Amino acid sequence: PFWRTWWFYTLASGSAIGLLFGLYRLRIRNFEKQQEYLQQQVDLRTEELEKEKEKLEGAKKDIETKNKKLWETNLNVVSEKEKVENIKKLLEEKNKHITDSIRYAKQIQKAILPKSSLIKSHIPAFFIIYEPKDIVSGDFYWFYPKDDKVFLAAVDCTGHGVPGAFMSLIGYTLLNQIVGEQEVNEPAKILEMLDKGVKKSLHQHMEGAEAMDGMDVSLLSIDLSAKRAVYSGALRPLFLSRDGEIEEIKGNRYSVGGHEMRGGKHFSDSELKLRKDDKLYIFSDGVTDQFGGPKSRKYSKKNWREFLASLYHVPFADHDKKVQQELNSWQGSHEQLDDIMIIGIQV
Repeated sequence: PFWRTWWFYTLASGSAIGLLFGLYRLRIRNFEKQQEYLQQQVDLRTEELEKEKEKLEGAKKDIETKNKKLWETNLNVVSEKEKVENIKKLLEEKNKHITDSIRYAKQIQKAILPKSSLIKSHIPAFFIIYEPKDIVSGDFYWFYPKDDKVFLAAVDCTGHGVPGAFMSLIGYTLLNQIVGEQEVNEPAKILEMLDKGVKKSLHQHMEGAEAMDGMDVSLLSIDLSAKRAVYSGALRPLFLSRDGEIEEIKGNRYSVGGHEMRGGKHFSDSELKLRKDDKLYIFSDGVTDQFGGPKSRKYSKKNWREFLASLYHVPFADHDKKVQQELNSWQGSHEQLDDIMIIGIQV
């Protein structure tokens, strides 16, 4: 048979070798295609990674730039903070020096004011409540005994604090000069001369004067032995407590100092014949202008009169405590708006 011939074996062997070689070539080609595909994937992924790397490097640079700016900003903030702290320290030192100076001025102002013991040696039934809004006060009280009379004043200067305190020194000095050196005894005349003295001291008569400050004054001349009093007021009243009623003796409608009135300022006297147990009250507007109470309103002159009337049967020795309690109760947690001064006398 032919399959046992040499040529058949040769053909079969050649065919087998050709088939194996074809299979080998096919596998080689498939392998090369896979390699090419994988290389393409590697190249694509490498390209993506390169792009990501570039983005990360860009982000890194941005972060480094921002960090640098933040660092510079932080250095500036630290520097500014140090400057602010230095300024704060300097202001605190200056404020302390100023406050210390004002506290020393308070001692001077306190030394000038008449001692309660001096007043009580002439007016045994007497009390005073004196509460500056600030360290020093624009309110001051003045007392001058002369022969059989005593002169007593409650003066409310323009403003409070240091400006008011300067005005109080002017007023106190002028009153001593008018009554003590110039021997003027009539309250109305004293106020007229005080008005002229303030205007002269502050050059208010000159054109373009800047300091047009003034004073509201309650001024009493009392002759206790004769039970007679003379009152004159500049924008301030006198309250007389008698038989459970409060009578208001009004002052003139202009202050001492400040702007001139047409025709000048002429103050008037009110003479009072005093009776046993009469009580006299003079006070600054810091009392009636104080905000407080349940509706946060001004205390008002009406409430003040009603309260003083309610003290008629209270021993005079307790009046100062009762008045202080009333003021504290009304003010409550509200800020004190002005200097407060109250003077009470029982005949």
